Amino acid sequence: MKLFDDSSIGLRLQILFISLLPGVLMSVALTVGFIWSHTSDRQYVLLKQGQTIAKTIAANTRETLLSNNLGQMLEVSASHLEIQEVDDVIFLDISYKILSRSATFDIDLIPNAPSVYHSGRHWYFVQAVSAHTFTPLFFSDSYKKKQPAEIIGWVIVLLSDELSSQQDFNILASIFALIVGSLLFSFWFSCYFTREFLTPLVDVIAVVEAFQTGNYNARAREFNAGKLDKLAKGINKMAIRVKDSATDMEIRVDSATRRLQSALYNLEQQNSALKSSKEKEVEANQAKDQFLARMSHELRTPLTSVLGFSKILQAGNITVEQTEPIRIINHTSQLLLSIVDDILDYSKLQKNAIKLERIDFNVETAILDILEMQAPMAHSKGLELSLVSSNRHSYEIKGDPTRFKQIISNLISNAIKFTDTGSVDINAQLQSINTHQSLIIISVCDTGIGMSNAQLNSLFKTFMQADTSITRRFGGSGLGLVIAKTLTHLMGGKIEISSKQGRGTTVTLQIPILINTESKRTETLAAPHSTVLIYDENRHCRRSIGLMLERKKHPYKSVSDQQDLIALLPNYPHLVIGIKSTDIKNQLIHKLLPLITDKHKTVTFALPSHHPLPVLPNIINVINKPIRPEFIIPKDTIIQDPQSASHQTTLTNPEIRVVVAEDNYFNQILIANILEMNNIKSYIASNGREALELIAQQQPDLAIIDIHMPVMDGFEATKIIRKNGDLPIISLTANIIVQDHQKIIAAGSNCIVLKPINADELIRHIRDLTKASVTKQQNQPLLFTSESDTFSQAATVVQYEVDKSVLNDELARLLARLESAFVGNDISKMHSVAHQLIGIAGLYELPAVELTTIELQTKLKAADIRDSWVCLARLKRIINHPEDA
Repeated sequence: MKLFDDSSIGLRLQILFISLLPGVLMSVALTVGFIWSHTSDRQYVLLKQGQTIAKTIAANTRETLLSNNLGQMLEVSASHLEIQEVDDVIFLDISYKILSRSATFDIDLIPNAPSVYHSGRHWYFVQAVSAHTFTPLFFSDSYKKKQPAEIIGWVIVLLSDELSSQQDFNILASIFALIVGSLLFSFWFSCYFTREFLTPLVDVIAVVEAFQTGNYNARAREFNAGKLDKLAKGINKMAIRVKDSATDMEIRVDSATRRLQSALYNLEQQNSALKSSKEKEVEANQAKDQFLARMSHELRTPLTSVLGFSKILQAGNITVEQTEPIRIINHTSQLLLSIVDDILDYSKLQKNAIKLERIDFNVETAILDILEMQAPMAHSKGLELSLVSSNRHSYEIKGDPTRFKQIISNLISNAIKFTDTGSVDINAQLQSINTHQSLIIISVCDTGIGMSNAQLNSLFKTFMQADTSITRRFGGSGLGLVIAKTLTHLMGGKIEISSKQGRGTTVTLQIPILINTESKRTETLAAPHSTVLIYDENRHCRRSIGLMLERKKHPYKSVSDQQDLIALLPNYPHLVIGIKSTDIKNQLIHKLLPLITDKHKTVTFALPSHHPLPVLPNIINVINKPIRPEFIIPKDTIIQDPQSASHQTTLTNPEIRVVVAEDNYFNQILIANILEMNNIKSYIASNGREALELIAQQQPDLAIIDIHMPVMDGFEATKIIRKNGDLPIISLTANIIVQDHQKIIAAGSNCIVLKPINADELIRHIRDLTKASVTKQQNQPLLFTSESDTFSQAATVVQYEVDKSVLNDELARLLARLESAFVGNDISKMHSVAHQLIGIAGLYELPAVELTTIELQTKLKAADIRDSWVCLARLKRIINHPEDA
C-alpha cells in the first residue's frame, strides 16, 4: 500500500498550506512595514541634510558672490564635497547663470524650481543667497520671496541617492535571507509534523475506502500516537462488526431474493392468466357487441317490415275481422322492438360506454317530442296527454338531449302502459340554484293501476316488474326504469316514485342543469284586449293551454262543460277547443260546426291522433294533441281584438333548405320526397365533394350526409364542414355499432339517423337542429298516425309516393353491375355495389334482398368464390322473381 496516494497528498498540501500561511503572511507584512518605515526615515534624513548644507553654504558665501571670488567658491565647495552624499555644489548669479561648480556631469537646472526637487540620480537643494547680513534658517520661503531685490545669487547642492539605494538593497537582502531561512525551517517542521500525523490517518482512510469497495478484511495499523491509535483500533473493531453485518445481510438478501424470484414467477403466472382472461373478456365483449349489433339488425329488419306492411294493410280495404289481428301484430311488434332497444341501451350502460353530451336544447320541446311519439298509444286507449310548464323561466339549457329524452320516454311509456282510463299528466318546472345552474323537476302522474310498497321496492331491479306472474298483461323487458335511473344518476340527479294501488303513480325526476343564459324566449305578442275561449274537459289540458296563451300575452277564459262552450261560443272570435275520443263519437264537432260561420273567427281544434274527421271549413285549424305552443295559434294569422281588426295579417314561414349527400340515386328520390312532403327544399349531391360545393353555393340551413360514399365519404365531408363552420349535420348510416357512432359524432355530426330511415325522426331532427317548425304543405290534409307510430317507423315506397317500377329498375341496374363485377373479378366494385343494394333494401323494407346481400359481402371478404356465386344467384332470383323468394 502506498504511503501517500492522491487523496493523502491533497490532505498533506492542505495541512502545509494552513500551517505555513500565517507565518508567510506575517513575514510579508513585517517586511513591507519595515521597508516602508526605513525608506521614509532615510528620505527624511537625506532631505534634512541637503537643506542644512544648502542653507549653510548660502549663509557663508554672500560676500563671495558679491565679490565674484571663484577661488573662494571652490574652497567652500571642496569643504562640503568631503561629505559622502554630496556630489556637486553649484553657484549661480541672480540670472541663474552658473558661476562655479565642483563636478562636470550633466545636471538638470530648472529655473523657478522649488527649493527641493529630484531629477535623475540626484536631489537638488536650491537656496537663495540674500544681500542681508543674516537670514535665519527658520524664515520661510514666502518671507524670502517678499524681498526679491535682496537676492544676489543661488546655491544648489546635489546629493546622490545611490549610497542610500545600496544601503536599502543590503538591508532588504538581509531581511529576505532571514525570511527565506525562517520559511524553510517552517516548511521542514510542517512536513515532519504532517508526515507523523498523516501516516496513521491515511492508513485509516485507506481502510474506510476498502470498506466502500466491499473489502471488509482490510485493517488499520496501530500506532503509538495517542488519539490516532484509538481511532485505528476503533476502525478495526468497526470493520469486524461491518463484516459480520455484511455477511448476515448477504444471507438475508440471498434468501429474500429467492423468495422475490418465486413471488415474481407466481406474479408473472398470474399476470399471464389475467392477461389471457382479459383478452378472453375483451373478445367476449366484442363478440357480445357484434352479436347485439347483428341481432339488433336481424331483428329490426323483419320487425320494421312487419310494421310497415301492417301499416299498408291498415291503409287498405280490410274487413272487420282483419282489424283485430292487424292491431295485435302492431302491438306485439312494437313490444318486441322496445325490448330490443332496452337490451341494447342496458348493454351500453353496463359497459359504461355512454358519455353524456353538453349541448343546447329546450326541455319543453324535448318533452313534447316524446309526447308526440307516445300520443298514438295513449289516444288509442282513450287517455289524455298534456304538459304543464311554468312560464317564469326559460327552458333553454345545456345537457344531453338524447339521454334526457330516453329517460322521459321510459317514464311516459310506463305510465301509458299501466293506465287504462284517465290521463297521464306531465309537469315541468325549474328551481334556481344560482345564476348559472338550476334544478329541473319533472313529474309524470298517471291514473293507472298503481303499486304496493313491496312492488316499489323491487321496481328498479334488472329484468324485474311489479307484476311477475306469467300471465301479466303488460309485457316488457323490465329494463326501462333501470335505464332511466342509471342515466339520471349519470346526470347527477335522482328519481323518486310514489304510488297507491288503484289510484295511480307519480314519478318525480330531479336533475341539476346549466342554464343557457344566451338564449331568450321570443313570443308573439297579441293585440290588446284579444281574448281566447278554451274548452277541454280535462283540467290538466285546460291549464296547459292557458299557460301557453299567457306566454303569448293572450287573456283567456276556460270552460269544461259542453253547454257552457255552446253558450259562450258566439261571444268569442278566438277559440281553442280540446276534443277527446268520446267527443268525436258524441258528434261534438258536428254540433259546433253550424255555430262557427264567422270568417273572422280563429278556431283551433286540438284532438287525438288516428281519428277521421269530417270536411271542415278553412277557418278551422286542426292540431294534434299534445299541443305545442307554436301551433296553438295558426302561424299565418295574428289574433287581434275584433273591434280593431279589419283584416288578418299573413306571416311567411321561413323555408328550410337542406343539402343531401347520398350516393344511391333511388335513396335520393326517397329522401327528396320525404323532405318535399314536409315543405323542405333539398339540394342533392352524389358524394361528399359535390355536397361541399352545394353547401358553398346554396348556404343551406342543414346538411344530411351519408357516411359511405365514393370520391369523398361522409367522415371526411363531415370533418371539412365542421372545420369551416357550425352548419348542423345529420349523418345517415346502416351501421349500429356504438364505437362507429362515436367516431361519427367526433367527426362533427350533430346526430345520427339509422337506415332504414324513420321519416318522423328525420324531420324531428331537422326541426330541432334548425330551430324551426317543420309543417306540412298548406294543401296537404292532416295525417293521423295509427298506434303503430308509437315506435320508429321506416319510410315506405307507398307512403312517400315512390314509383315501384323505378325501384325495380334500380335493383335490376345494381344487380347487372354486381354480375359484371363478379365476371371481371372486381371485388372492390362488388363491395361498392353490394353496399348500395343493402342501403336500398334497408331503406325500402326488402329484408330478403338485404340479408342475401350481407351474406354475399361476408363470402366476398372470406374470398369464397363458390359460395359468393351461390349468394349472387339467390340474390338474382329474389330481385327478378320476388314472388318466389
